[in-house]
Amino acid sequence: LRRTIQDWGKKENDPALPGKDVMIQDPVCKVYITAGSAISEKVGGQTYFFCSRDCANKFQKESTT
Repeated sequence: LRRTIQDWGKKENDPALPGKDVMIQDPVCKVYITAGSAISEKVGGQTYFFCSRDCANKFQKESTT
């Protein structure tokens, strides 16, 4: 119980980011992947998750045009 109370006040991860086992959809190819295996990139101040470096590069290229 003491350990639980001590851990309760600690900040672990950014609550805006999904847990590593959460399934997310790549915005480019629409495939579902776990957040833990995804490639994350910040584009325009927002974090996006991709299945591959190719999808991340394509998204960044499209977002700048």
